[in-house]
Amino acid sequence: MVAIVLMGNGDAHLKNWSLRYARSGSITLGPAYDFVSTIVYQPFRADTLALNLDRSKEFTSVTPATFRRFGERIGYPQPESLATLAAEFVEKMRETWSALSPDLPLSAEMSNLINGRLRDLPLARTV
Repeated sequence: MVAIVLMGNGDAHLKNWSLRYARSGSITLGPAYDFVSTIVYQPFRADTLALNLDRSKEFTSVTPATFRRFGERIGYPQPESLATLAAEFVEKMRETWSALSPDLPLSAEMSNLINGRLRDLPLARTV
């Protein structure tokens, strides 16, 4: 979800998430797919999430505390650790983007939109 917010993926619907059921009975989140920054494409620049996160679809309302509250609601044993993980992932995403973006076939406008998100979104400013 952190990546979805930072990249501006307004098309991450439930159909984009899957679970893997192992023979042992364990259940894990399936591999990510259909991750795309929808904000860089006209006319799809609606800057909102496809699904509610913490009762909002606004990318601007997501912070590490959003993930802590989610952990509390689902009874996660250490909900604060989800806020910490979210903040750590922001930094990893920023590092990865910096390393990869120069070689991506993106226009300057597209790169600037994503750079702006990594600088200005409340989730990104918490690091």
